[in-house]
Amino acid sequence: MNHTARKSALLPAGFTLIELVVTIVILGIVSVMVTVFLQRPIEGYFATTRRAQLADMADFALRRIARDLATAVPNSVRSDGTSMELLQARTGGRYCNAADCGNALLDGDKIFSIIGPNLSAAATEFLVIGNLPNSGCDAYADIATSLNRRSLTAQVASATLTFTGNLFDASCAPVTNRFQIVVGPVAYACVGTTLWRYTEYGIFATQRTIAQLNALVTPAVLVTNLNCAGTTFDVTSIGEGLVELRIQLQASGESINLYRQVKVDNTP
Repeated sequence: MNHTARKSALLPAGFTLIELVVTIVILGIVSVMVTVFLQRPIEGYFATTRRAQLADMADFALRRIARDLATAVPNSVRSDGTSMELLQARTGGRYCNAADCGNALLDGDKIFSIIGPNLSAAATEFLVIGNLPNSGCDAYADIATSLNRRSLTAQVASATLTFTGNLFDASCAPVTNRFQIVVGPVAYACVGTTLWRYTEYGIFATQRTIAQLNALVTPAVLVTNLNCAGTTFDVTSIGEGLVELRIQLQASGESINLYRQVKVDNTP
C-alpha cells in the first residue's frame, strides 16, 4: 500500500451530494413543523402584550379623569356624551357667619372669615358658593350676572377671603357654609383617535363645542388609539351624582373596552 492509499484510509469519508440534499430537506421539514407549532403561541403572546398595553393606557386615562372629577365643584360636571367639562376647585372650606364672626359672606362686606387653616388665593381664581344651577345659582354664568361666583383678590395665607364685584345672592348661601376656590374649567373631548384634555380657558355659560375649545386653547394629549364611537361620558345628577366613563382603544387588530363609574360630591 502506497503512502496516498494509507492516508486515505485514515481519513473519514465526506458527505455525498445526495446526503447533503436529504439533510437540508429534513431540516426544512423540521423547521416548518416547529414554525407551525410555535406560531400560535407567539401570536398569542404578542396579542396579549398589545391588549395589556391598551388596557394600561385606558386605565391611565380613566384614572386621570377620575382625579379631575374628585376636585370638581359640586354640580359643575356637564357632558354632551362625547365631551365633558367641569369646574376645578383648588381648595375650599367653610366660612363663618356674621353672628359668630362679625364679618360674613352676606353681611354687606366683601370679606368673610374662614373656619380652619389660612388660605391663599390668586387674582385669577374665583370664589364659588352654593352651586345649584337648577335654582339659578350657576357658577358657569357670566361673572357680571352670576349669583354665586365672584373674582378673588390676591392674598397669601389669610384667615379671611376678599372678593370683588357684587355681593352674593342670599338664596345661594348653602346651609353647610361651604365654599370653593376655583382655578377654572377642565374639559375632555375625543377627536379622531385621540382623547384631549383642555385647561386654562375662560368660563362660559354654555358648554363649548370641540371646535370652540380648539380655537381657545391648545389641548394636551391624554391617550391615543381611541375609537371615539366607543368613548362616552355620561353624567347623572341623582343623589350624590354619578359619572359613567366608557373608553375603547384599538391597535393592530386588538380592541379593549374599559368602563368606570365615578361618584361626584354634589352637596354644595
